[in-house]
Amino acid sequence: MTDVTNIQGGVTAQDDVNSEALAGETYARILPELEALTAEELVAVNLDIPSVVATTLGALPEIRALRSQMVEDVPHFDLAAFDKLEDYAMALNYAHAAYLTATKPADDLDAVSTEATALRGTLFLDATALSRRGLVDGNRLKDLPGTNGYKNLATDLEMLASVLRESWTQLQGKSALELSELDRAEKLGQRLMRVVGLREQGPAQVAAATDLRTRAFTLLARTYDQARRAVTFLRWEKGDFDRIAPSLYAGRSNGRKKAPEPAPTPSPNPSPAPPTQAVTGASQTGTAAVTPQSASPQANATSSARTTDPFLS
Repeated sequence: MTDVTNIQGGVTAQDDVNSEALAGETYARILPELEALTAEELVAVNLDIPSVVATTLGALPEIRALRSQMVEDVPHFDLAAFDKLEDYAMALNYAHAAYLTATKPADDLDAVSTEATALRGTLFLDATALSRRGLVDGNRLKDLPGTNGYKNLATDLEMLASVLRESWTQLQGKSALELSELDRAEKLGQRLMRVVGLREQGPAQVAAATDLRTRAFTLLARTYDQARRAVTFLRWEKGDFDRIAPSLYAGRSNGRKKAPEPAPTPSPNPSPAPPTQAVTGASQTGTAAVTPQSASPQANATSSARTTDPFLS
């Protein structure tokens, strides 16, 4: 976790790269919480993940500086989740990287198959010529499946390497064939099988990676939203809550004009005061607080509770 003991102007003292935690270790620690989320709790990933992570990590120092006030003034705030907000951000970043890896596999299939096809052709011609001289069992060459498909190509390479290796004692000095070519043929065949196998398992891996990324996004978005509500409650009169805890949706556009995101408030909207209602509680900044009119004692009690704690339902 980042050290927040030295905060000046809301910015923590710079840590070097060596102090950063390994994302994989953090992800493994948070994984049980991700798996515990129900399908009904999950929210769609509708934001740019790197931007969400960067916004969260950038806002954390100033948000954490308000922790003691949260403890004192927001008793129903989930501090346990709040204290893991950085871990949630790192877990989301890791899950996003795993998702990108699964959806865009970086393999060498094209390059391997090109080399494998060329080497298979060379070895087949050599083996055919050597069989005519009686140095290789030509009947075994009839069992080659051919080059129609990556798996057949891989099998051809391994069979050719095996046939030629078995006759290597008779072949030495009588052919331009080198033992290193047989080694290469076996490795190319194995690599083809591995990459093809991984590609065949791709859909299942993508589904799993997508699900875990959604869970990590849900956990972070929910926890950050709660932290933002607490900051808004504590800094409402100062008016700097949006700077301290900016919305994750700030600047997001879908190409259509939309109404600005409503800022969360610590109390329900007051009823309009009658023309004769006195305005009281003017602050030094010139902002006036209007005493809301409640229809019943029960409504008054509800308004008072929400003003005291924004996390009471």
